[in-house]
Amino acid sequence: MQIEDIVKNLPALFCALFVAILFLQSGLDKAFDWKGNVEWLTGHFSKTFLAPFTKLMVAKITVLELLTGVVAAAGIVADKVLQAANER
Repeated sequence: MQIEDIVKNLPALFCALFVAILFLQSGLDKAFDWKGNVEWLTGHFSKTFLAPFTKLMVAKITVLELLTGVVAAAGIVADKVLQAANER
């Protein structure tokens, strides 16, 4: 692999790594502290029409954050595997 190829792909890889870390950390935080997150958001939305849907919203956003993080991490791995396969 040429140094130019590495430098050319670094910004995209750093962005994907940032997204993966960000969403995995946030999703795992919600999963491990489910009760605390639901309590805080229930209080936050208590005077809105969204109050009855708080648990459903937290569940959906947790799943979406975890999936986004996994897909971003998988994209980094896939990029590296495809680059290695193209070098052969």
